[in-house]
Amino acid sequence: MKGFIFAAAVVILNLAFVLPTEAQKVRLRAQITPACNTGSNLKFSDIYADGNIAVQGSYNCRGAFIYDISNPDAPVLSSWYNPGNSQQFLEAIVIGNRGYFGSGNGGGVHIVDLTNPANPQLLGVVNSTTGGGLNSIHEMVVWGNFLIENANTL
Repeated sequence: MKGFIFAAAVVILNLAFVLPTEAQKVRLRAQITPACNTGSNLKFSDIYADGNIAVQGSYNCRGAFIYDISNPDAPVLSSWYNPGNSQQFLEAIVIGNRGYFGSGNGGGVHIVDLTNPANPQLLGVVNSTTGGGLNSIHEMVVWGNFLIENANTL
């Protein structure tokens, strides 16, 4: 019986890694690495794109990087959003022209207008005192009209 269970587990694991041929055709179009003045290996975190804008969070670089990806073969760093020069935005999401940057070190979620990616404008902050949110964000998702977040604490 143990042999059967082991064989079944091996078959299931093998099937889990079989992808359709179409899903395997991926080509790197470009690379861009923003300047980061830290000796730490923990520099960048999540990246997310929608339309012609991509946003990337950071660990020890601090802030969120905002890219113009209208030409995917030559992305351009449009701006670096970091009010106070200390926010560790571990999570960065863009939906349309709105950026959601989740701070891992106590700044809550910054909701930012990215209509002009070169000049991001803070629309508001969701944290424990404004909006009943969390102060330190590890992961988040925008689902419909809801911001779902989890804490960056143990």
